[in-house]
Parts: sequence; structure tokens; C-alpha cells
Amino acid sequence: MELIPLSPQPYRPCLLLKWTSASILLDCAVDMDALSSFLPAAICKSKLFSNLPMYPKNEPKYCLKRYGEHVLVDGPFEVHPAQICSTLMNSVDAILVSNWMSLLALPFFTEETNFSGVIYATDPTLQLGRLVMEELLDFFDRVDREEWDYSWKKPGLFMSFPNVPASDPREWRPFYSREQMENCLAKVQRVSFREPINIHGAATVAAYSSGYSIGSCNWIVRTEHEKIGYLSATSSRNSHTKPVQWDQLRGCDALILTSICRFPEHSPETSVCHAFAVIADTLKRNGSVLMPICPTGVLYDLLEVISMQLDQHDVPVDVPVYFISPVAESTLAYSNIYAEWLSEKKQNMVNIPEEPFKHGLTTRNGRLKVYDNIYGDFCRQMRTPCVIFTGHPSLRIGNAVHFLEMWGNDSKNALIMTDPDYPIQNVYGPYEKLSIRAFFFPIETRLDFSQLNPSILPDLAPKLLVMPENARATFRYGDTFTIPSTTKTKRVRLHPDTLRTIELHGHRDHSDIGLSSLKGVLSVYDNILELNPDTGTKIRNVCVGKLHPEIFAQTLGKFGLRGIFLHYVSHKTLL
Repeated sequence: MELIPLSPQPYRPCLLLKWTSASILLDCAVDMDALSSFLPAAICKSKLFSNLPMYPKNEPKYCLKRYGEHVLVDGPFEVHPAQICSTLMNSVDAILVSNWMSLLALPFFTEETNFSGVIYATDPTLQLGRLVMEELLDFFDRVDREEWDYSWKKPGLFMSFPNVPASDPREWRPFYSREQMENCLAKVQRVSFREPINIHGAATVAAYSSGYSIGSCNWIVRTEHEKIGYLSATSSRNSHTKPVQWDQLRGCDALILTSICRFPEHSPETSVCHAFAVIADTLKRNGSVLMPICPTGVLYDLLEVISMQLDQHDVPVDVPVYFISPVAESTLAYSNIYAEWLSEKKQNMVNIPEEPFKHGLTTRNGRLKVYDNIYGDFCRQMRTPCVIFTGHPSLRIGNAVHFLEMWGNDSKNALIMTDPDYPIQNVYGPYEKLSIRAFFFPIETRLDFSQLNPSILPDLAPKLLVMPENARATFRYGDTFTIPSTTKTKRVRLHPDTLRTIELHGHRDHSDIGLSSLKGVLSVYDNILELNPDTGTKIRNVCVGKLHPEIFAQTLGKFGLRGIFLHYVSHKTLL
């Protein structure tokens, strides 16, 4: 069994697990960090980025602009999906999608390749991931940029940038279309936690809650002899999601561990406290707060506690909190209808009956206001100071670009980044000259080694632990890691008629062991081996084993063939 990492980033995993009978792709990955190399796309003409000098100087054929110590691409946005060839996807039997971040990358793996297998994901992952896709497509559709000469992707040029791209731009690709998204999602088959799924008779897979987001899961892959566990983004902290299910992950022959916490020095509880302290301080200064965020995940927790936190900090009740997204209404609605995928506390609220989340209550009391865009009603009703949750945390697309330009020259305002996958040092470059105060409080709930080493790993006790770094067995992007098999035998089913022909004979001095020769036709279908009775039909025999020339010559002689001579030449025997 082989494990091939296809993504260079361990927190965005994409691994191919393959063995003789099947191949399974564990998650899909797309690196959105590539967006940081592009010029932010403002909704209207940008005063901040409209008159930037070309790079290199006097080279108008390149779509490159210089902004301080940053070179930015003024062209259509591109992202960096994990590199996988179409031929390889043709051999993949199944794709297991663990969470909405993996679903976001799925069309890159299914729509422009020869993939013809099956895709499995939970229903919340499918629906909430779709909303993230739709928001991104809406943001990209707003960008009207001409296609320039892509010769800037020559290594000699992009390697000269003061801000060298984090990955090779030659591997970047445009974002998929809405049609590709719909075609891809139509192929996804929904699964429930603990539901066994048969993969062409070669393996059985099952999803188990990972506790990271609504519907997110880890996977168990069972082959004929092995039990392989796969830990994707996992959280053991108390939140709105169903707790992580550890029971079936114990005693695996191999445990693949990915998506480790990127910022273990920042506890999510501390980050939340710091964020709300800055929010309260900014509002009391009569400033406004911008919080770029994705439309699912930790957003639900922040929206639920912000009203209570503002009350505790004595912020007037008439200070509004805005959530602006083309999928705002849908994501809040979905979070309240997936009760069975939430924590026990949230499920109990449904039985009272109450809504699992307090979004509706804060909306009805006037604190939270929801809009799908920044035009029309929002323009007429917006009041400051305020708090705005909107996209996108890359600070290159979406409404966040507009508000940064609008509020950027006033130090009373604040920008708070909480998404650990978009560190402020990677995305804030084009705005570093602005007066707005910028903060990075990563709310990172994925497992870290301080949680894994003392209790979780000793409890799971895998025979082999496979991790990207600093582990007993490691894998590296581009390498193939071999997971040793526990056995070299194959299980064969016996047809009842074949069983009737068995005549057991004792094995020397061991009376409890019986041996018998079997004769039949070996059938192989859907990775199931079955020995059927020999019905006398003319089926070509398949010879196995080593052929001895001398015995072969003697046998031919018995059939009347005379004058056979053996000549030994090098490693060959000629008759």
C-alpha cells in the first residue's frame, strides 16, 4: 500500500492512497495563497491602486505593478490546486471529502480530468461548501480584468520580485466556472456518520465526526487485512459541532495525521477575548471594525457571542453588527436546520423548542443585520460606528477590499483577521501604508501537539503513525510513502459445491491441522476472489510456478517427442 502526498501544505491535505485493488483520494486541496500575488480588486475605481508604476520599469507588456516592496499582478485571479495529472485521476476509484475546505477544491479534480469514480461527503459539507463556492464565484465574477501576456510567469522574472510567490505561478489556474461547480457537486454522494460504504469490493470506508465544522469528518478505510485511519482537520475543543468520534480510530494498522494547528501559540479562547476587547475599544473610540471571514465555520460562534460580549463591554445596543455575503441568509438558515450534526447542547435546544443558534434572536432585537450585498438597502441603512463581517479574508476580492479603502485612512478604525489560513503577514502587504489598525488573532481550533502527544495518540495507539513532520514516520510532498502490509495473502471464497469435494488429511503429527487439494475455476470480479467448481467447460489453464527443463523434456518424451536436447545459454535454456 502506497501513500502519495499531492499537496505541499500539510494543513491543506490531498493524499492518494493506493494498493493493488484500488486507489482512494483523501481530500482535495487548493492553495488560495496565490491570491496574495495579485492586485486587490476594488468594486469601483481604486484611489489606492490606480496609478501604480509598472514592473519592470517601462515594460507595459507585463501586467505587473509595483507598490512599495511588493510586485502585484494586475490580471485575472488564479489559484494553485494540488498538482495531479488527468491520467492519474482516471485510476482513482473514490474521493473522500472531509470538510468544506476540501469540497472547495473538488471541481479542479473532477471536471478537467478523466475521473470517473465516486465522491463521498456528508450533507452539511456538501451544502455549506456549496455556499463558500458560490460566494467566491460571485466575488470573482465582479472582477473585470483583461487577459495579459503570461510571460511574467517566467522564473527569471517572478523570482526577481521583492515578494517572491510562495508557489510556482506556472502551476496556477483560473478558478472554475459556475457550470463546472454544478456538474461537480451533482456527482457527490451523501453519507452519514458511521455509515459503511463499499468501494468496488476492495475496501469499506466510513466517516466519523472530526469536531472541526458542521459535518466535517475523519475516515476509516478497511481493506481485507488492514485498517487505515485518516485524520483530517480535527478539533477536540467544545464548540457548536458534534464532538469528535474517537472510538473507531483506536488500534489502526496505520493512522494518517494531517491538518495540524498552524498557530499553536494562539489558543482560540485567548484570540476571541483579544478580538472582542479590540472591537469594544474601537467602537468606544467611535471607530468601526472590519472582520474579513468565510461564510461558515467559526463565523457561527462569533455571531452568537458578539451581542453578549458587546453588552458586557457596555457598548450601546444601537451599535449595529453587519453580516454581508451573497449567501448570508442561506448559511445562517443551514446552521439552524442541521441540528443532528451539532453538539448535544445545541440538539437539546431544538427539543425545547429553540433555535440552536441565536442568529435569529440577535436579528430580531436589531443588533445583527444581514445583507447580501453593499448596494441598495445597505447603502441607505448603514450606520457607523459598526462591526462588519464580510469576505474575503484574502483581502484581494470581495467587500473587504471596499471597506479597507473606505476606512483605511482613519486610525480610529480596526481590521481584525481571525482566519489562520490567511495570516496577516501574507495578505496585508498592499495596505501596510494605511492608518487603520490591523490585528491578527487566529482562531485556530485544529489539533496541536500539546493535545496529541499526552493523551490522544497514546489512547488511539496506532501500529504506525504517518505525519507530515516530526513524527515516527514522515511523508513529504512529491514522495511516495509505503505503508507496510500486515499480510501477503488474499482471502478466497469457496463455492458450496467446491466445499463438498474437500477431503481433509492429517498433517504429519498435528492432528488438529487438515490439508486438502482443491480443483476449480478461480473467478475474480469486483475485487472478490471465488473458487467455483470445475464444470468441465473449456477454460484455458493458467500455469503458475517454476518450470524445470529436465522434467519438461521427460514429459514431452512420454507424449512421443524424441530427440530433445537442452542447451544452456547464459540465463536461458533452449530445447
